[in-house]
Amino acid sequence: MKTRSLGLLVFLMAALLAVADRVSAQADPPPLSLSLRRDWGYGGLDGRIQGRFTLRVKEESLFVRVVFYLDETEMAVLDEPPFAFRFHTGDYPPGEHRLWAQAFTAEGETVASEPIYAYFLTDEEGREATTRILIVVGGLSLVSTVLAGLMLVVLGRSEKSAGGSYGLLGGTICPHCGKPYAMHFYAPNLVTHRFDRCPHCGRWALVRRQPLDALRAAEGGAEDNPQAPASQETEEERLRRLLDESRYE
Repeated sequence: MKTRSLGLLVFLMAALLAVADRVSAQADPPPLSLSLRRDWGYGGLDGRIQGRFTLRVKEESLFVRVVFYLDETEMAVLDEPPFAFRFHTGDYPPGEHRLWAQAFTAEGETVASEPIYAYFLTDEEGREATTRILIVVGGLSLVSTVLAGLMLVVLGRSEKSAGGSYGLLGGTICPHCGKPYAMHFYAPNLVTHRFDRCPHCGRWALVRRQPLDALRAAEGGAEDNPQAPASQETEEERLRRLLDESRYE
């Protein structure tokens, strides 16, 4: 009998503890998450910011009032959602600051967010930081462009005779000296032709990509008679031929 009474007493104590824990959990105020978003300006990874930003509380439906603070100074009081406050760093003293918020529930309970630490730059410091970033990005872009150009030069350099490669742009035949060469990446693209310079005779001309068999044939002709041009047509005839050929491209 005593054992049964003792067991009943333990069961009642456990039930009371569970109810007390549930009531305590319900009494605890909800968590408060604070975010800082950049709207315009400079926002570095080191916490140094300058410009226009927005502080926002995510759990908007759980609170009836939110107060935003800069250190211990009140920045704004909002009594209805959305609990978001826009501010400009230039309106506050430069230097290290602690951004945080305090929210109130309908039951009158309060909860504070974790602080966000940020260093407010002056307008001049923000411009200098932005300029440094632009210089770095521009330098990287320039380096990548130069490297891409060098790759095209290396891959496209083929001014050899038979057996050579004509690179990514392909090869063409100089209308002046009749020798084949790889078209250069710097040659202006005029839709149907490129305006390129022959590395053999040094003359500029409107050229287009030629099939490999024509290039091989031109290589053989250049080896047989390297001094003789492949074409004896006049400039007027050459331009007329190029015009006729362009109609089929």
